[in-house]
Amino acid sequence: MADPFNVIAVPVVTIDVENAIPAIEVTIDKTGPAGSGTVDDIARSQLSSHTSDASDPHGAVLTQTAILTTKATVGITNAGTISTSQAINFANCGCYVCTATGVLTLTVSSLGIGQRGSIHILSGVTPPTISWTGVGLWIGGQPTFVAGKLTVVTLFNDGTRIIGGFGVQA
Repeated sequence: MADPFNVIAVPVVTIDVENAIPAIEVTIDKTGPAGSGTVDDIARSQLSSHTSDASDPHGAVLTQTAILTTKATVGITNAGTISTSQAINFANCGCYVCTATGVLTLTVSSLGIGQRGSIHILSGVTPPTISWTGVGLWIGGQPTFVAGKLTVVTLFNDGTRIIGGFGVQA
């Protein structure tokens, strides 16, 4: 059964130098608000196989690994058609979908450290002019919009600021 919660999974790979044994540790933060998305057994990531070389002077050596992971389903908010200012609050979802027209401001909030969020914007007949509040750095400049085309904006909180990038439908 799927549990609804926000998940931040941080994989850490360590090596026991003395015994040449790698270990993978995954920390999962389940403290986010409920109802935002589902995660099916994300903690089941595991080393599924390994072989050892008996000639190694340090003992068994991990020479082959396979890591099993499962997928997370991201909560989506359909904001419909927007033509005025809109709050983009990632506390309850990881993706916003909308059709945008006119001149508007999108205010980004609640994107936790290490988290990603996306905004899928379909431009109306006239491409929108959008100002962004809460985004500290744009890679490649602020998003551009083309009439009738989809622009996907991806945001990431690196702990210092929210960084944005985008792609436009060809």
